[in-house]
Amino acid sequence: MYLLLLYFVVPIVSLFSTIISWLTGSNVHSGYWLTRLGNFSFIKSDFFRTLRQQNLDKLWLLQQSQLIAVSFAVASLVVFLFLLVFTDLSFVWRSTLLTPENIYPMLQWVAKPWQFWSGAQPSLELLAASQEYRLNQTAQNPQSLANWWTFILAVQLFYSFILRSIIFSALTVQLNQRLKKNDGPETDFVAKVNQESEITKQEAVPLSKINHHRPVVLWDNIAHKLADKLFPESTQSYIVIDTWTGDQAQINQLREINEPIIVVKAWEPPMAELADQVAINKGYILPLNWNEHGLIAIEPIAHDEWARFCTENNCTMVLAEVIDDE
Repeated sequence: MYLLLLYFVVPIVSLFSTIISWLTGSNVHSGYWLTRLGNFSFIKSDFFRTLRQQNLDKLWLLQQSQLIAVSFAVASLVVFLFLLVFTDLSFVWRSTLLTPENIYPMLQWVAKPWQFWSGAQPSLELLAASQEYRLNQTAQNPQSLANWWTFILAVQLFYSFILRSIIFSALTVQLNQRLKKNDGPETDFVAKVNQESEITKQEAVPLSKINHHRPVVLWDNIAHKLADKLFPESTQSYIVIDTWTGDQAQINQLREINEPIIVVKAWEPPMAELADQVAINKGYILPLNWNEHGLIAIEPIAHDEWARFCTENNCTMVLAEVIDDE
């Protein structure tokens, strides 16, 4: 029963979450949550910055989550085959309420995709023979306890490997098509970059010269502890915006405030959602860069990119002093 949960239920649930993420653009997959668990260096890489600029980051993370799933399936199959060859596996099940007659229809439904493989089909007799009782653990036919291996192998192959491989291949094709579409010299993306490079960049203003009692917006879930170091005297609660979830209600909060200080991640490129909000309430853009020791200076390429953004959108770029926690 536990093997069925691991090799059937978990893959099916995660497969549905993948399809939902794919169709809706939401982030209910492992690739997204991995980026939220820590300060991953690849998020600051030029490659990932380019993906975000082309609005391909979510699709790429979804593709990578499928690669993780396929890799897990392959590793699981290798371990399973190794155990089959070098150990004596026995498969039994227990239940207080369920009988073989209750479970058999469900197993038949699970095995429908490989009806052509008769040796991997469950049978009521095999199910009854492999039921284990606590008071009598001796099966009528011990050899039957090992006969489930073809069914377990087929479950892994189809639900964990084949379905995931199909989704991964489809996502790879879609990602490659969109990347090729953006590679041409005449695309809107490249044209916009070339246009921005001609804009005169404004000079940044030190944070110490800005009134700290303005509303503070933490864009893209920036940690409160970073903001507390920059605004120790602020009496207002922060407005936290999670751009990944696409919660329009959160973003609409900015419409009600005037000239806020919007704290952003310096290594991530300016996105259209931020430009839309800045056009409404102007305000100040504060790009931050940090590591495990505290706030550090932002990279020159990031400085230039945010300076161009502020010039183009008629807002003010603010820079914070470097703060070391040590």
